[in-house]
Amino acid sequence: MVKLDNLYFKYNETRGYVLKNISTTFEPGVVNVLLGVNGSGKTTLFDIISGILLKKVDKGVVHGVNIKDTMYMTQGMLFPMGLKGKDLIRLFLKGDYRYQSKKHHDFFDDEYFKEKLEYLSNTYYGDMSIGERRWLTFTLAMKLERKIYLFDEPTSGVDPHSKVDILDSIMNLSKNKNKVVIMSTHVLHDLSEMNCKIHLLHRGKINFVGTYDEFLKKFNHSNPDKAFRNFIDNYLGEVEQDVL
Repeated sequence: MVKLDNLYFKYNETRGYVLKNISTTFEPGVVNVLLGVNGSGKTTLFDIISGILLKKVDKGVVHGVNIKDTMYMTQGMLFPMGLKGKDLIRLFLKGDYRYQSKKHHDFFDDEYFKEKLEYLSNTYYGDMSIGERRWLTFTLAMKLERKIYLFDEPTSGVDPHSKVDILDSIMNLSKNKNKVVIMSTHVLHDLSEMNCKIHLLHRGKINFVGTYDEFLKKFNHSNPDKAFRNFIDNYLGEVEQDVL
């Protein structure tokens, strides 16, 4: 598991803390979902868990993280526009010792995946749609054997078919008791069919941890978007002094 104890973080001395007294546990066996408004600190928290900002934490401890065992899919995985899909396939998979002797068709059993990869392998990254780029990078990243998987809004900009592929893959991955899966999303209705544990981040603090049904009950609405709005509208916490 990944456990955060009393975590504080700020980007510089002139600004307040982005994360304040974060204590929560991301467990294997479920999809850990990080929710919050834009600017709440979700990506910052991902950057800490992935190791990008881990050494800059002001106070607190992150347990269970090994950077070499972590796969982090950011919102904008940018690559040179002149690369083709097959160049990305080599970058992701040929760099992993398990796949060096394989052709990319051998990585997948599903014919739909093979056909889509064949098409994208000869397409320039700059000519792909945002959804195609995200589907391709996600599909390749999922083939990497890691213990911690971080997905920052993985379904943003993809078509419904690709979204189902991505979410099914994440749910299947989360069933592995030796892997920790954490994702952020703004599409809350997708969580209704997911075995998930929600971590609600607001004003730099974790304000709720629980299942999807507990989330709806806690914030008094059967519509998850309106339950989320109820939380934001009724949030009574005062802006605290940024003192350790």
